[in-house]
Amino acid sequence: MNILVAEDTPDNQFLIKRLLTRRGAKVKIAENGQIAIDEALTTPYDIIIMDVQMPQLDGHSATRELRARGYTGSIIALSAFAMKEARALSLAVGCNDHLAKPVDVQRLIAAIKLYTSVDTGSAFH
Repeated sequence: MNILVAEDTPDNQFLIKRLLTRRGAKVKIAENGQIAIDEALTTPYDIIIMDVQMPQLDGHSATRELRARGYTGSIIALSAFAMKEARALSLAVGCNDHLAKPVDVQRLIAAIKLYTSVDTGSAFH
């Protein structure tokens, strides 16, 4: 499974990448929303994990741009904000789901399995 993680904080980059690679995923890190757009439009990913607050271009703006350019892949928003309004905004801009930070590993894995068509039985656990 190929996963793009758009995250600007080095500690979060390390943590999320480690969590996913230990489960067999190939992970590419994008430090901001513009890099995430460029990556997503040139390389096939099974899913994008998109931090909402990033420099240069935030995750919501990046998601809007991807959807405007026809990107149909799954995008899961990650945010420090867990309120209903934050989730509603993420869904409104085109994210498939919204998860709160700190990352709940089981919820993240469940969301990835839900929003990908990859056979996760052996490739991702």
